[in-house]
Amino acid sequence: METESKESRIAIKSFAIKDGRNIHLELINSNDPDVIYIEAKNEGNEKVGRVTGRIDNFEKKVDCEYDVAESYRGNGIAGTMLQAMLNEVFLENLNTKDMINKAVLNIDMENFTSRRVAEKFGFLQTFSEGHDSVEYEMTKEQFLNVEKSNNKKLDDNTLPRNINEMGFA
Repeated sequence: METESKESRIAIKSFAIKDGRNIHLELINSNDPDVIYIEAKNEGNEKVGRVTGRIDNFEKKVDCEYDVAESYRGNGIAGTMLQAMLNEVFLENLNTKDMINKAVLNIDMENFTSRRVAEKFGFLQTFSEGHDSVEYEMTKEQFLNVEKSNNKKLDDNTLPRNINEMGFA
């Protein structure tokens, strides 16, 4: 007997990008408690970006990776998804918020745009010598300080967690 895969989606944020198109972020709860997904979708409900967080309980960290559709790049979607992921891991998720204390990004050495996203968001480069990728790191404390310095209330970054409250389904 096969077990049915149950995936739930929770709307966490909606925002307009530079050209006026609306983007909606959804937290995807899968059967794997060590993986967290956040997807960005356009008004037509097409996926235009995704950030994946893989929880490493031993190292007390989350390894994140993200991608945004080429026609949507340069609109702040990657940074917004990353912020939503860190908010989820560090502050919201009952399985991780008291355990995980840092987030790590491994970015291809030649992907200068993605490296800029990490640096602009506040990640610090920690390792690159002799490798094809650059490692960036942000601690939970650094994340909380970035949020405070941006004069934002942490709760403002996670809008209603119920898709019905968002006005779209």
